[in-house]
Amino acid sequence: MGIPRLADRHPYASLLISDHAYWLYAVQFEPDPPPEFIHLLQRNRLTYPKELEAEARRFLADVRAMQESFRQRLQADTFWRTALEPQHRNPHARLLQTLDAFSLALCSAVISPLEGEAKGLGGDHVSFHDVPRSNWEDRVSITLNPRGDGRIVVDPYPFGQAPLTVSVPARVVEQNIWWRQAPWVLKRFTFLSPDSG
Repeated sequence: MGIPRLADRHPYASLLISDHAYWLYAVQFEPDPPPEFIHLLQRNRLTYPKELEAEARRFLADVRAMQESFRQRLQADTFWRTALEPQHRNPHARLLQTLDAFSLALCSAVISPLEGEAKGLGGDHVSFHDVPRSNWEDRVSITLNPRGDGRIVVDPYPFGQAPLTVSVPARVVEQNIWWRQAPWVLKRFTFLSPDSG
């Protein structure tokens, strides 16, 4: 489990990772989960098969126990104590979800179709909702619009540099090929602001 990996050096980072893991599972079981913590690529709330539900609930209990341990350590630290307040922790957790959703969208057919395909699974765009900007109350929807050749218009544009080119090492997996057999390739993407796209 990756949650405690940074706990010794950076319990707040582990707390945010645990928030991310918790909400991936918790939305399956809570009757009315807060929409701002549903993962940005979870279009539909999944339901676990009965034989897996008990195991998933045990995982959530383990995560809650780790979170309490992190919280206690951070509460005892005068510098990090403030980070536990919802107005700080909530936007940090949501921004982690946002970056995770960006990376998953780039490295999947959501907005990055295979060669020869015109569009990804998201159609002509994919939108992420409840993304915090200056604070938790100031949230927006961010839309990714693929323009082909790895160019993606992001609206509103969140980065300090435009255009912004990023490279991602990836394995392009096709049907009937085990992912470890697929060769590594370097996929390059360029984020564009709406006025430059």
